[in-house]
Amino acid sequence: MFGVIWSGILPFGMALARDSLGWRMLKVRSSVLVVWRVNYVIVFTYLLNPREDTESSVSSDSQTQRERIRQALESAKSGTVTVLSSLLVIEDTFGYVFAEAIEEIAEFTHTTINDVWGIASFYTNFRFDPPTDHTVEVCWGPTCHLQGAPVIIRSLLDALGLESEGDTNDGRVNLKYNTCLGACAQAPVLSINHKLVGRVTSASARNHIEGLQNTPQRPFEHNVETGPDS
Repeated sequence: MFGVIWSGILPFGMALARDSLGWRMLKVRSSVLVVWRVNYVIVFTYLLNPREDTESSVSSDSQTQRERIRQALESAKSGTVTVLSSLLVIEDTFGYVFAEAIEEIAEFTHTTINDVWGIASFYTNFRFDPPTDHTVEVCWGPTCHLQGAPVIIRSLLDALGLESEGDTNDGRVNLKYNTCLGACAQAPVLSINHKLVGRVTSASARNHIEGLQNTPQRPFEHNVETGPDS
């Protein structure tokens, strides 16, 4: 069908090219054919892949996402509201800070997007990528260090295939170094999915990692569920 349309348009376009006014540009795209002239525009539209339903769905999802962000910010509103407190709400609710959240925080706190990005990027504890399935924090504070934390860290890195803290290649586990987990009496200490594990050894650390790696992988979702109606 497109060939039929083109065969009818091409001679017309060539005729325009011979016209004294001439033609400026002939642009062909998958969805639109446009012939520009100096003093008028002729537009021929041929939709090969209708996208109205897709665009409508994306728009709806984006709107729902922004509503969840606003609900999270409003529900946590107490005392003095700052950019930092709002970023913490987003991190706690969704697991990471993303573009739409930055925009909504800027509007919520009556500041600029650049200011929000500046504060978010200053603190290393904020994530800007979707969260992993599991989070492992290893304490390397003074007490844990003296009780063998360096050996445990090396064991964890080897088990996860990492050179330093960060996400594993499969995106399932995130390893963080923490200067204190508040359980010095149980040193050396790990936090696995926000649950403390004390008196860790190199062998037990590896066993914990193997247990995480053997759990079913969580289906990826752009948005972490935020409420009973999510």
